Parts: sequence; structure tokens; C-alpha cells
Amino acid sequence: MPITFHFNSKEKPQDMTEDSLPEGVTEEEFKQQYAKIVYCNYRECFWNTRIEGLKKTKASILMNRTYVPLGEPGFSAVCSRPEIAIQLNTYTIGGIQKRPVPTCFTAAKNGKTGHMDFARLLQSDGSPYGGSLESQHPAIDDGFEGYI
Repeated sequence: MPITFHFNSKEKPQDMTEDSLPEGVTEEEFKQQYAKIVYCNYRECFWNTRIEGLKKTKASILMNRTYVPLGEPGFSAVCSRPEIAIQLNTYTIGGIQKRPVPTCFTAAKNGKTGHMDFARLLQSDGSPYGGSLESQHPAIDDGFEGYI
């Protein structure tokens, strides 16, 4: 018999159209009270910062010294992004069971989610690779009368 998880929350969804903080709390106070260290071994992420001498075991994070992990035993890197968002994504396992999996919302290889550096499409003199874009347009007068 499969294990079933039921999530019941008495919290009502909030209006998420704009940012706000609790009344009477500044952003600096909020960050000071709630900021946490985020250990992360996702080495492909731009924000993954390896720290020489850092060793944090999963057993100490779980506060269970007898815990033996199946994969990597611990962490040697942290997420250096100023703010991290964690969201639950639902994945289907074996086509039958759906499981919510926490995912880092800000994981990126280039430092900015959705960011593309268009400068890499230009040559060192500023012209695009493949020649001039104007020369490929049929309206350019190149001695050909065009279509009739």
C-alpha cells in the first residue's frame, strides 16, 4: 500500500500583487531576524560559492548524529545570492505518485534568471556574426529590380 501525504493548511492565501513587510519592521531588521545560511552543493549554479575549510554534515543539520546519508555526506559550499526563494514543484514518480519537491527558485548558471548577454552575438568590431543584417533584406538596392 503506497504512503499518502495530506497537506492541510488553515492559512488563507495572501494577495501577492506587491511586496510588503510586517508593520513596523524595516527590511534590515527583517533580514537580521530571519536570514539563514543556505548550504548548497549544486556546483553548476552561478551563486554556488565553495568555501575552503567548510564541512557541514547532513546529520548536524538534521540534529541527528546517527543519520547516515545515502548520497553525499555533507556540504562544502553555500548559496551566496542575497535572497533565495524555495518553492514546491510537484513531480510524478512512476506515473502514479505525485510528490512535492522543494526547489530553489533562483538557481541560474549565468547569475540572472532569464538573462542573455546579446553582446556575445557580436564580433570584436561590433558587427554581427555572418555579415551585415541589412545586406540580407530584399528592399536594399543592390542592382536587382526586385520582385514584380
